[in-house]
Order: sequence, then C-alpha cells, then structure tokens
Amino acid sequence: DQVVQDQDGNWPNNLKLLIEGQTDGHGVRGDNQDLSIQRAQHVAGVAAQLGVPEDCVQTSGLGSAFASGLDQQDRKVTVRWVLD
Repeated sequence: DQVVQDQDGNWPNNLKLLIEGQTDGHGVRGDNQDLSIQRAQHVAGVAAQLGVPEDCVQTSGLGSAFASGLDQQDRKVTVRWVLD
C-alpha cells in the first residue's frame, strides 16, 4: 500500500512505470488488443490511486503477441520499473 518516494516524500523524477497488458491466443486479434490495453489502463488507474504521477506511467497493450497458446497464464499485466 506504499509508493516509492524520495527523501522529500515525492515520486523520484527518474523512475517510470511501464505497464503492459497481454492476452492469451484465444479470440479475435483486435479484441485481444483492446482487452490488453484495458488491462494495462486498469493497473495504471490503481497506480494513480496509490500516488504514482500520471506522467510517470506508460501503458501499452501487447494483445496476444507473446502468447504461448491458449494458456490462461498469458492473461496478465506486467509492470516494470524503468530508470529514465
């Protein structure tokens, strides 16, 4: 429930969140793309509620581009910390 902060209690300027939504290989490619974007945007909303500045968050939807098949484990969101 805590967000990373610098000594002054602010979000560090050089720290960004890269949020990538993904889907499995089932369904229509365009629908999967839209779903993966929605997943990433949902997580970005949670990050904003926790105090992460909007300009420090980048979202993308990868659709089923990296799906290993029809496995439910491909339905996910990956969050990476990136130093700018």
